[in-house]
Amino acid sequence: MNPAYTEKLRPIIVFSAVGLGLFAASLIIWPLWINRIAPQLLGAATESGGAGSQNLIVFGCIIGLTCLNLVTLMLPEASTIEDSMAQIAEKITEPGSMAMGIEREVSANLDRIIALLKSHSEISRIYSASLENAGRNLIEVTSPEQLRVAIGYLITENNKMRKETNDLQSNLNESHLQIENLRENLEVAEETGMRDPLTSLWNRRAFDHMLELQVEAAIKDNTPVCLILADVDHFKKINDSFGHLIGDEILKLVASTISKSAKGRDFAARFGGEEFALILPQTPLETAQKRAMQIKHQLETQKWFVSKRNEPVGTVTASFGVSQLQLGESKDAFIGRADSKLYEAKIAGRNRVAS
Repeated sequence: MNPAYTEKLRPIIVFSAVGLGLFAASLIIWPLWINRIAPQLLGAATESGGAGSQNLIVFGCIIGLTCLNLVTLMLPEASTIEDSMAQIAEKITEPGSMAMGIEREVSANLDRIIALLKSHSEISRIYSASLENAGRNLIEVTSPEQLRVAIGYLITENNKMRKETNDLQSNLNESHLQIENLRENLEVAEETGMRDPLTSLWNRRAFDHMLELQVEAAIKDNTPVCLILADVDHFKKINDSFGHLIGDEILKLVASTISKSAKGRDFAARFGGEEFALILPQTPLETAQKRAMQIKHQLETQKWFVSKRNEPVGTVTASFGVSQLQLGESKDAFIGRADSKLYEAKIAGRNRVAS
């Protein structure tokens, strides 16, 4: 059964079990109460001016507290928390120092939670045995004094169990906060590892993962998906003329232009070097061609200057290859066709779109 579905059913199952248990117990205790205990307590009330009635109230409160403590059965199982933590651990795919540190902390928190739950399980077992023993003693009582002793025992056991439950809840809350912090740190570490440090676009690793997902979705839903590959024209000449620092600034500006053209589910990435990629889900080839032409126009009409000296760099252009996923085509073949179209655009004179 689905663990999430099981967790939703847990409160219903527990309360149903508690209700049935109390009903069954009442069938056994009620005759005893009517025939033996109640007459003695009521008799004691007459003699002591209401002390017996007070005992009745106390006894009822203790039974109520005992029932409330049964709700501790609703605490999450160790296996449920372990499954949740395993899902976090599965996200750690790189042996980087930050990710490895988070993995160790997750493991430590998991061990701590399981130890807490095992300890509480043992204490709950002892508590259940104590209640069972107290139940037998209640059946055997013959005087109000014996009943007071039994009630005092139940009060002590209830106080112990409540303290243990409060401590467990406090520790679980603390571990939950730590795990949430680890989850956030892991997401930051993952995104950092998926971003290109120069342009802040997604990197090749992120591109490969996203393209694989989009290819699967396109096949499943029978929808088109297109890929645009772009390469900055004569980038080596820019580096030779203005230096690598200016070349880096040019790459940032090209990346910004491509990123701003992305809409909705589109995914822009740095493919490598001076090459960029744009994945267009649910987009036919004709629309993808128009998008590539728009980006080409924005680049070729933009005025480029060296930031520090405000020296004009000249025209910066790019060549584009566009392809649409074909029936039965693999991810690598899809990329290969877009790359071939990019090569055609460069051979044909650059600053153009081929599809």
